[in-house]
Amino acid sequence: MKPDFEARVKSIEWSRLPHPCLQDQTLIPELLIELCRGDDHAKERAAVRLWDTAAHQGNVGPSSVPTAGFLVEILESLPPLARVESLDTLYQFSNCLIAQPWSADLQRIFREALPIFERLRESHDEDASDFSGMIIENIEAAEGQRAEPGAAPNGGPAMRSGYSRVSKGVS
Repeated sequence: MKPDFEARVKSIEWSRLPHPCLQDQTLIPELLIELCRGDDHAKERAAVRLWDTAAHQGNVGPSSVPTAGFLVEILESLPPLARVESLDTLYQFSNCLIAQPWSADLQRIFREALPIFERLRESHDEDASDFSGMIIENIEAAEGQRAEPGAAPNGGPAMRSGYSRVSKGVS
């Protein structure tokens, strides 16, 4: 974690970033910080709570922009289960790379993170590989749709089939 990570996370006015399901976005800073500080189990819990707060039922809002930037920054340093949960959150965000007022900022973050997702797609961790591959597909689809005027927005399921937090033993 960069020395100023916590200060940058706390500098965001999270209360001004609404969520379509009315999730309390002011919880995000402490969850992001816990992803950097806690033991592995605490990081897994924080990642699950972050998914529920920022990508609740596949619904995301403008808080996805700063959250995505911070998650990408720490993604490769996370323990495996927290990394997969964070990739799931990022996947939900990647379903909104177009058609939102904040999509261009989100798309820029994902485009700049493409090398990270490409590395993780080659991971031996099947879940990390699968989520990374789906994120890359969404980035590529958004790039293609951006080039085609009038193209329909991309969308995706709230969670890919076959992946379950319960099966991963995260509580």
